[in-house]
Amino acid sequence: MPTYTGIKCEAFRHPLDLEAEQALRNLPGFDVVARKFVEFVYEKPQFALDE
Repeated sequence: MPTYTGIKCEAFRHPLDLEAEQALRNLPGFDVVARKFVEFVYEKPQFALDE
């Protein structure tokens, strides 16, 4: 996969996506819910498959 130096990932994000993300991050407890979601939906099943 090619890499492009000097281009930031923000250049590929739509302004409405940034706005929606900011609105979610402003919700109390969202960061905890998001971390737990990733932990139980992705990380733990991945860990179980690797064993």
